Amino acid sequence: MVEKVILFNSPANSGKDFAVEYLSKQYRVFPFSFKQKLIEITKDIYSLTDEDIAFFSSREQKELRQHKLIGRSWRQALIHVSEDVIKPAFGDEYFGTSAVKYIQQNSKNEIVACGDCGFVAEINPLITAFGAENMFLVRIESEGCSFDGDSRTYVDHPEIPDENYITISNHKDDTFMEELDWLYALVTRNL
Repeated sequence: MVEKVILFNSPANSGKDFAVEYLSKQYRVFPFSFKQKLIEITKDIYSLTDEDIAFFSSREQKELRQHKLIGRSWRQALIHVSEDVIKPAFGDEYFGTSAVKYIQQNSKNEIVACGDCGFVAEINPLITAFGAENMFLVRIESEGCSFDGDSRTYVDHPEIPDENYITISNHKDDTFMEELDWLYALVTRNL
């Protein structure tokens, strides 16, 4: 049964994916993603293969326009599907609701973590399912990383308690893992 939810909310290249991977390997935290459902839908809409997705989403390609994506980059295609297709049809909470279903069906862990938190509406279904007091919104500060050119920014959710907003630093060295160890200890202190 899920007891705590860690949501990483930081700019690109700040270390969110590494943080989730580290916590999942080191502490058996269950990883989930709001974006996974979006990727599945985008795959169907553009008739993509897994190989296409791996290529288009690579660091070198994801900002480049692709013929198979009708002249959009991978990032633009995801934004288009999210903002122009799914949310107008199913509402702003669709990806959060999908994430809750995924967690409930697949996680046997007490702690789950997401590396792609970017919108308040995504968090609402998690709060309904697991409680605002169990949400930890973690911002990673890393030199040279910002939200410039991104549709996301830092999330502030009125229901998450102030003490559950945590900022850690990624200096791109071993101290980041120490920060993640500290974060895990903080999140689990009352379990």
